[in-house]
Formats: sequence, C-alpha cells, structure tokens
Amino acid sequence: MGNRTEVDLEFIFACSPAMLHKFVTTSEGLKSWFCEEVEIDNNLYTFNWEQETEKAILTEDHSKTKIQFDWMDREKPESTMFEIIRSPITRETILKVKTTCDDSFKDEEEIYWNNIIEELKHATGG
Repeated sequence: MGNRTEVDLEFIFACSPAMLHKFVTTSEGLKSWFCEEVEIDNNLYTFNWEQETEKAILTEDHSKTKIQFDWMDREKPESTMFEIIRSPITRETILKVKTTCDDSFKDEEEIYWNNIIEELKHATGG
C-alpha cells in the first residue's frame, strides 16, 4: 500500500438535515444509495454489495450532525465521516464527506463519491 491521503468533498442538498441524516444512518436510507443490503445491530452495520460484505461501527455526535463509520477488518484503520450542515445564509443543506485512500487512488475515490452522492441526491429529491 502507498501513502494515505484524505479526501474531503462537499455536496449541496435541497432536503432538510434531518431527512439527510436518515438516509445516512438507517437501513432503508442506506439501501437507496449506498449498498444493496445493510443489517444494523445497535451501532454495528453490516454492509453488502454484490459478493462483498464489510462491517463498520457507527459513531456520531450528540447533535447528529457528524456521522462516522469506522471500518473493521481493514489493514489500516479507516473511517468515512459525514457532516451535515445547514447554511445559515442560503438555508441549503451541505453534506461534507471525509474519507481516506491510497494516494494513487485519490482521483478514483473522488469519482466514486461524486457518483454515489448523485444517487443520494436522487433518493432525497435533489
């Protein structure tokens, strides 16, 4: 594995922060854009994509604006963090995505998130 780099992206949504939170943390919400199936047992999420299964622990702050999945069974500790913010000026909902990947895969990681967030925007109505 090469050096690790952080990927930080921001996306604007037309839905409320509460609605977006549900799409990032609930089984039905996640199945609509992120994975084929997900089982949730307390804070343990088991994600399924085609022939692949991965587990993650969900942590979030008390205001439910920062949601983090700490991926299990990976060579190096990895997490995916979502931050949901309501712009006080435009009243738009902003989703920040922060993840890590190998330096050599940064472009592919950004393309992946741009594509998958388009699925999330479609699921939330824009």
